[in-house]
Amino acid sequence: MKFLGHGYVAINSISRGNKKLLILGSIIPEIMYYTNNSSFTFEEIHEGGDIVYQYLIQKQPDLADFGIGM
Repeated sequence: MKFLGHGYVAINSISRGNKKLLILGSIIPEIMYYTNNSSFTFEEIHEGGDIVYQYLIQKQPDLADFGIGM
């Protein structure tokens, strides 16, 4: 239910943008729990949506909705 809830909130709280990227961005932080030997800390992934968003705005603006979803 956690994954479904995050995706639901992501697409219903933001009326614009790419829904697939919003949903993907919303579940990425939750997937961190199930990875082994992650290169990133919990805080970098779970609380890093703004950093990802700023990076994507500068480098790949068409993918910025992924950062918004995070």
